[in-house]
Amino acid sequence: MTGNKSDGLLFYREAVIACAGRTWHQIAFEYPDHMKAQMGRFISDAAVAVLNSENDGCDKELWSSTARPIDKQ
Repeated sequence: MTGNKSDGLLFYREAVIACAGRTWHQIAFEYPDHMKAQMGRFISDAAVAVLNSENDGCDKELWSSTARPIDKQ
């Protein structure tokens, strides 16, 4: 998603549902309008990386091993 903000900033956001729906991989950038040409290649590369990350890091635990379940009484 790209767009203009009212304060003269541009924004770019990209997200992918990853690890069989267990987590999100996402990026978000805000930058001044005058830097649009300079940011174009960087944002393009970052977007490709996010879109290709669907299975990256899926073998890691999503929850801390120190977390304890909530007691149900």
